[in-house]
This record gives sequence, C-alpha cells and structure tokens, in this order.
Amino acid sequence: MTFAELVQNLDTAPEKALAIFRTNPPYYQDLLDFNRLSGIACNKWSPYPESDVLKKEVWPKHVYSDLLIKEYERIAALFNSREILNLPFKGVDLILSGLYPDTSWRSTTDIDIFVAEHQFQNAAHLLTADGYTREPLHDPLHTEQTLVKGQFTIDLHWNIQSPNRYSLPSSFILEELPWSPERRLYFLILHGCISRFNKAIWLYDLIQILRTQAIDWHTIFAYSRLHRTQSIVTLTRRLIGATLHHDPPDYFTRTVWETWQKKTGPYADNILRAMLFDSPLDLLKFIFYRHLAKLTHLNPVTPLP
Repeated sequence: MTFAELVQNLDTAPEKALAIFRTNPPYYQDLLDFNRLSGIACNKWSPYPESDVLKKEVWPKHVYSDLLIKEYERIAALFNSREILNLPFKGVDLILSGLYPDTSWRSTTDIDIFVAEHQFQNAAHLLTADGYTREPLHDPLHTEQTLVKGQFTIDLHWNIQSPNRYSLPSSFILEELPWSPERRLYFLILHGCISRFNKAIWLYDLIQILRTQAIDWHTIFAYSRLHRTQSIVTLTRRLIGATLHHDPPDYFTRTVWETWQKKTGPYADNILRAMLFDSPLDLLKFIFYRHLAKLTHLNPVTPLP
C-alpha cells in the first residue's frame, strides 16, 4: 500500500488502513513517528486524531512539496542553461539529497536556492523574466530575495549571514561541492539559529542528519572559530542533546521548546538572540549596526558588501 492509497482508504476503510499503517514499522510507523516529533503533523499541539492528521496535514503538504520539487528542477535547468551556478538549500536540498524517503516525511513550503554573489542579479532577472515578482525584504540586512509566482515562492540566497555578527560568503558556501555532511549541518545550524529554531522541523533536520551520517564535530567547530559562531554551534549541540534526552536542558533549550508551544514571553527571543553571540562586544556591535540599518534605506535587491 502506497502512502496515496493509505490516505484514500482512510475514507472507505479507515480501521483497516490504520491497522496496516500501525503494523508496518519499516515505513509507515516511522513516518507517523517522525511527523509527530517534527511538529509537521501529529503532535501534542494538534487538535486532530491520527487519521485526520494524515488526511488534513501530512497528505496536502506531501502533494504541494512534490510540486515545489518539480518547480525547483525546472528553475535549476533554467539557471544551468545560462551557466548560473545554483544549489538547493533546506527542505528541497534535504529531500533531493536522500536524507528523507520522500516529501511525506519532510514537507516544504518554499524553494531555497543558493547562487554565487556575482551571479545574483542575473539569477533574479531570469526569475522575473520567467514570471516571478520580487518581494520586499523582511530585513534589509538579510542576504536573500523572495520571489513569488502563483503558488510558488523562491528564496534566492547569495550568502548566509546574521548581519554584523557573521557572514559566510558564497565563495565559502560554494567552494566544496557537493556539500559534505559537516558543511550541510553547519549551514543548517546557522539558519536555524537566525530564527532561534522557532520551527521544530529545523531542529529535527539536524537530528536526522546526525542519526544517518557520521559527523566530525571538530570540523564544524573549526568552521565556527573561523566565522565567530562558536556560541551558536555550542548551544545548538546542547539543544540537540537535550531533545534526544542525552543531556540535561539548559535555559536556551527550554526556551526554544516553549516557543513551539507558544509559551514564551515577549522578551524571550531577545534573550535567546543575546546568548548566541561569541562576546559582549559582538552583541553591542550588532545592536548598534541594527539600529543604524533602520535609519538607512538599503536597496533590497543589492547584495551587501
């Protein structure tokens, strides 16, 4: 029984379908367990019973994510025809890399693509010529451009950075292809910490990598020393360990968990943000330049120096 047949049979023979689902752990039970853990579908904050979760949450996201994968493959072919080096990131990358069996395990809501900084404008113009419309940046200091066409959203990246704290130029991101497990994990750690892991799936992506691949943490800490991101890597490693019940939870971990349940107060995010800096001086610099950025109007589609 395929996943599609399972969902269809939930309407006609739900008990039989769920019985098959629950007694086939190599695929279906693992699928449900993963969706429960990651917060995609069946978790303690979901109001739906198991059968409704599969129909109302997992299945629609599975179908939509398949469309996004096909759209990425079309866009990648378009970029390749113009010799624009490009790489998928986050959900699309993790699905295509084989980390997850399919999009019923790991859905995605948009398409993240890396391009080299010197090719960013050409890539953006190519997308607008294809019918995509540029959206204003949520933060003028973030190095990504959102483009929308109908049901599709693309986040076009030329860098990974938290402004005035660290910056990973495209030369570092694109110098080792395909990405090693350590590079992929490091990039995902930085991305997750930019938003303090406010989506549980971003943390479980890291856990899935650690479960399935041999990771050399010495290499990741070498990256973190080079880019002044040691606090980010250290706190994320503790968060992973506590979530897997290997380590006792610290304040950072407990606060991240509480954000998933909407229990945090108004200042929790600022406290978490402050904890992620390698030194008080880095934090003061960040505050100053962030305030300065609000006083200046940066071109939202021009890469920062």
